[in-house]
Amino acid sequence: MSGFVMIIAYGNKPFVSFTEYYRNRFARIYPLYFFAIILVIFVQLIDRRFDFLGFFLNIFMIQAWIPGKALSFNFPAWSLSVEALFYAVFPFVFNKVYQKISIKRFSVYIISFWIFIQIVTSVLFAYFGESDSIYTGEFLRYNPLLHLHQFLVGNLAGLFFIKYLQHKKRNYDLLIFVLTGLVLLALKFPFQLNFNSASALLLMPIIILISLNTGLITRLFQHKILVFLGEISFGIYILQYPVCFFISNYRINKYLHIEDLNLALLIRFGVLILVSSITYLYIEKPILKIVKGKQKALTLSENPA
Repeated sequence: MSGFVMIIAYGNKPFVSFTEYYRNRFARIYPLYFFAIILVIFVQLIDRRFDFLGFFLNIFMIQAWIPGKALSFNFPAWSLSVEALFYAVFPFVFNKVYQKISIKRFSVYIISFWIFIQIVTSVLFAYFGESDSIYTGEFLRYNPLLHLHQFLVGNLAGLFFIKYLQHKKRNYDLLIFVLTGLVLLALKFPFQLNFNSASALLLMPIIILISLNTGLITRLFQHKILVFLGEISFGIYILQYPVCFFISNYRINKYLHIEDLNLALLIRFGVLILVSSITYLYIEKPILKIVKGKQKALTLSENPA
């Protein structure tokens, strides 16, 4: 998804400015990411423990590189450590590869890289997948290099979308339902491929079809409530651990005297949405507005005409 979205955002540009790109990514991701770290500090103080190494690794978004520490501190943040690698390489591959060679040529490169990672991960899982070592398991599941091919496949799909597909909009509801069903079957009955690798091929057609779709699914996604949920989705993801810790089943039972687990889950999810909405309105949006304002002012100063 990230690889596809990056190309949709920048694919029609002749060049990606390193400074502007990294500033935008930092402003979009890090403020709320850091806020989540602050909340987790309070969580660990309440638990009377503090993972200093995990804190350090999370601050610099490098936890997924260290076997045994990928899920340390704020465990959902491991994927942001992986995303950091994606963001680091994107301007280089965009400016040096995607803009310099033909789409057919780099298609061969990306597909070959996907096949290589598929073979490597399959072999590693075959020999070490059943290991009791947390270090081995975390390396195979969370190491950023073993996810880079997914991002590049997303880039490739985005480039094909812009060049060949973006004008082929129509109702693809049925195809989307069928492919989604196949993905669910693949999750229920996993085949021999490592799903980290296979998911890139399974999910990209769905992402492309949703981008082209004009049917009921798209109309539902365009509802303002769902649009807003999409805007706050990063907060829902990165804040889930600290928020759900503070609004645990124990506290719901203790203070609200609610013992029904389903109702407790709904309360926790409702509070998470509320907190994510507040942080989006008062942390994410203001910071992005400031960054975009500075970029606009800089552009005007460089191009006064």
